[in-house]
Formats: sequence, C-alpha cells, structure tokens
Amino acid sequence: MSNSDAPTVEGTKTPTYNRLFNAPDADLTVRSSDGQLFRVHRRNLYEHTEGFPGEDITVNTDEEIVSLTESASTLELLFQFMYRQEQPDVRQLQSTELFDLAEAVEKYRVFPALQVCNMAMAAAVPVAPVTVLMYALRHNHPALCNAAASEVRGSGSVGIISLDEAFLGSWLAYCSVFKEALKNARQAPGLVVHKGGRKKCDTWKAFQLRMDGSIESLCRQDDIRFQETFAWLERLTDDCYQCYTRARQWRKVIVRSRREVQREFTSFL
Repeated sequence: MSNSDAPTVEGTKTPTYNRLFNAPDADLTVRSSDGQLFRVHRRNLYEHTEGFPGEDITVNTDEEIVSLTESASTLELLFQFMYRQEQPDVRQLQSTELFDLAEAVEKYRVFPALQVCNMAMAAAVPVAPVTVLMYALRHNHPALCNAAASEVRGSGSVGIISLDEAFLGSWLAYCSVFKEALKNARQAPGLVVHKGGRKKCDTWKAFQLRMDGSIESLCRQDDIRFQETFAWLERLTDDCYQCYTRARQWRKVIVRSRREVQREFTSFL
C-alpha cells in the first residue's frame, strides 16, 4: 500500500500533496475536485489573478483549505502561470486539457495565461469549432467567436449546435442569411441570345461547369483572391462575347452575395 493510500486513525486516506506545489512556507492550501492538495502562496495568486482567493482570505493556524471545482491536472497547469518559472506549453495539451485550463484561466482571470490560452483555442478551431464557439461567446472574444462560427456553419453542425437562448436567434439569422446568399449566388443570370438566335453554346457549358463547383469558394475568398479566381474563370468565355457578357453579369450577383456570406457572426448579436 502506498503512503497516499494509507488509512489514518479516523479511517480516511492520508492527504495527497501535489508534487510541484507543496511549499513548506505556503500560507494557503487548495484542494482540487479530485482531492489533491496544493500548498501555495497567497501573494502569488493575488498578484497574477483577478478572481482567485487573495490577501483577503483569513488563514488560521490550522492552515485553511480552499476547495475548488477544478481537477488536480488543471490546477497544476494553472498555478504554473502564477510563479516565476518556465510556463507549460499549452500547444502540447490534449484538447480536453486545454479546454479545462482555458475555462479556469477565464474564471480566475489569470493574466499571464489569458492570451496564451486564447491563441491555443484559436488553433483548436478546426478540430473543435463548437467548443471554441461556446468558449468565445461565454468570455467575449469576438475575433475567436467569428472564426469558430464560420467553421461551425460550414461543418454541418448547424442543426445540432446547442446555444444559450440569448444567442440562438442570432445564430439562426446568421445561418439563414448565409444560406440565402449562397442560393442567390448560384442562380446564373438570364440568357444572352447569340447570333442566329442560339441561347447557349459550348463555351457557356464549360464555364458553368467550373462555376457550379466554385460558388461557395468564391463567396468566401478575400477580395484579391476573388478577383484573381474570377478573372481566370472569365477567360473561359474569351471566344464568345455573349457568354462573356453573361459571365460579367453573374460576377455582379456574386459580389452582392459575398457581402452577406462574409458577414461576421458578431454582427448578428
């Protein structure tokens, strides 16, 4: 039986102290949700956070224990940002570890870790956009919110996302505008009659085939990339003035749709 599992006289387990935070001169002991104890210094917590128990805590001679809702693994990461030591590389964390740490950092306003965790959450958008979106909404990170919302909307998670009631109406409007804009962008302009009364020619067929697979991409691209891509597509119609004219008309439709497709989620809040 290990020391940590040895029963005391009262029949309870001997307290387990964290290996990194067990300072002999500590003036505060913190208990994690899974029972591990951290001996830390109130001064460090007070200086590096906004919402963490600080100097206003009364510590009696028996060493007061403050119980928190975070796990030992999360607190071990969290406290490292409050001491003069090498900080953990959050890029190496598993997704759940990062999410738990980021929430704790926001909860206690751990200043040295705020930007670090925000950047790590931004990097997690492609793999967990819904989780990042919820985090960004809860903690008011507009840029991160918009990046995650765009990813969620395009990932097929639109119908299953669970949002707070305060955000649900905005989310539905955001998705509806996007869907309607893409629908409009996909509608080819009216026919331009060719010489001899022909309504279409092979040139248009080749152009529309390329367009059908490019509409959403064209709507999402930045302005420079859009201009380059559409200029390349228009060259497919160089041999037919009527098809070229129709292609230019379609371009105007897509330009209008792009404004709606690229509206950021925060503009609906």
